[in-house]
Amino acid sequence: MNISFLMHDELLVEEFIKTNKLPRESVGVYGMLESLIGSMGQHTDVLIASDKYFNYEGLCEFTEVMNGINNKLKRFLLLSNRHDPELNAAMLKESLAGGWTIVRPGHSNVLIVKLLSGYIFGKKDRTVNPINHTIQFIGSTPNIGTTIAAFGTAAHMAMKTSQSVVYLCLNLKSSKIHRYLGVDEPQNTLESMRAELKSMSLTPERLRQNAWKIREQPNLDVIFGNMFREQAEFYSLNDIDCLLQVAAQTYDYCIVDTNAYWDNAATIAAMMGAGTRLMVTTGQLAHFQEDVNRWLLPLAPVFGHSPRSFDLLITQKEGSSNNSYSSREICRETGMHRIGQLHKLKEIDSLLNQGKLWEAISRPSLLSGDLSQVAKTIFSLFGESTMQLSSDRRTWRQAMTSLLKPIDRRFSYERQ
Repeated sequence: MNISFLMHDELLVEEFIKTNKLPRESVGVYGMLESLIGSMGQHTDVLIASDKYFNYEGLCEFTEVMNGINNKLKRFLLLSNRHDPELNAAMLKESLAGGWTIVRPGHSNVLIVKLLSGYIFGKKDRTVNPINHTIQFIGSTPNIGTTIAAFGTAAHMAMKTSQSVVYLCLNLKSSKIHRYLGVDEPQNTLESMRAELKSMSLTPERLRQNAWKIREQPNLDVIFGNMFREQAEFYSLNDIDCLLQVAAQTYDYCIVDTNAYWDNAATIAAMMGAGTRLMVTTGQLAHFQEDVNRWLLPLAPVFGHSPRSFDLLITQKEGSSNNSYSSREICRETGMHRIGQLHKLKEIDSLLNQGKLWEAISRPSLLSGDLSQVAKTIFSLFGESTMQLSSDRRTWRQAMTSLLKPIDRRFSYERQ
């Protein structure tokens, strides 16, 4: 099979050759349209092109030329965001009508190669499987409880199943989950894996070694986030894609907390790779209207997603408050569907400052009940029932304590 590339991205071409173990003589790389057309013929089986070489009229003309040269040619067009939205939409429709298979913008090179390999060679990869258990939590606004919602949902999902769950803190600019869990100086954080992410050599075993273990819930792991805000921009789409793919191979469910900062690789990569996307907002008009309209509505379509591909999780609900809008009004304004709501716990700030997030989300309360319902809803969306679970909702620590002899209860099970 002979493959021609029309692009300047040498790293992508090298990754494609290495992944598919292709002989280099079977691959041609062209930096100009003229040289590509001059060398094209019946011997070329596959063409992979970047849309950066075309405007709308040029794409139409090029498609006709390619059809005249070889109507059996498999063609793949890598779309970018270099055009304005109206022209992007026109080029998308033209390429589809002209027989191109398209790869939408926003993917890292690693994922682009895997997508192309699947199309061309029939190679299937778990990361592009339609059954996707990666769940992104993204806030409309900072400091509205996105981390509490994400970690709490992960915890209650772990409580409801024997399968493995990981909470990934990808809040690159303001990670505080370690503080909330009472870990002042975490030994392993996202930085601990940066070299392996850059070299794409991260393994499931290494990821588990970097996870902090929840003793009360042994099937729940935590990956602490970036500790240095000024280094947030050092992480690339490839880095985060590598992390998400390895996490999906390692754990049954991946909860990804990207908070409310969208201008970094973590938020974009998670948006592209997640099977479920939850927009966390409150009943305050400035949060669900102003903030969502300012960044989510224009950003999501750029990466091939409709805002309707997000579901709403409404936080800071207060039973008798007249200062916030109803869930129905929020859904109507955003065009999204509500997946759940979280009541405000009055003492939550004090508990977070004491490093007692686990206690806050696991003890009986309105918040804990709400989180349990969100977890149950997510399982239902995946078509998975929790009926097989025991009605005994005790934590692992409580169950073990009940089995100890009275004299043994002097031993403490404090987290390391």
